[in-house]
Amino acid sequence: QTVVKVAGGNEHVVALVSAEETYNGNDLLCYSWGSNSHGQLGLGDKESRLYPEVIQTFNLESPWEVYEVACGAFHTAVLTNKKEPSDTLESFCWTFGLGDNGQLGHGTTKSVLSPEPVLELPQNTFLISVDCGLFHTSVVSSAGDVWSWGMEKGLGLCPDASFTGTDSG
Repeated sequence: QTVVKVAGGNEHVVALVSAEETYNGNDLLCYSWGSNSHGQLGLGDKESRLYPEVIQTFNLESPWEVYEVACGAFHTAVLTNKKEPSDTLESFCWTFGLGDNGQLGHGTTKSVLSPEPVLELPQNTFLISVDCGLFHTSVVSSAGDVWSWGMEKGLGLCPDASFTGTDSG
């Protein structure tokens, strides 16, 4: 198997690995391992893993093709599109793990143990890149648009704002 992309958080690792010996461009599996105290491995529980394990949401039988991955301190973001050919360039950002600063983009500060799509992103948009800071997430579309969510002080969105109370956005 061929490792195509890898991302590391504070205590976890996620890798995109070819299902076959050689990578043919559309057969990536998503493996995760390490600490899982907040569900950042996307395996549906909080048990740590000493060895890589496939995230079942993105296994070979899944309708989703994984092509990009990023890790924050204790959360993970994955970009996918549908495996079946489509007339649109639609793609999805999935997040899981620690959500206490809104870094998962689900409109809450709850943690999530399995991958869930970020539903507030525009439809019919092709996402080309994802990256995570410690407690925030950002994606870029093929049109050059950028969306960011999570800890406000880390996003640079409101440089003149004075923050009182929670820092989650």
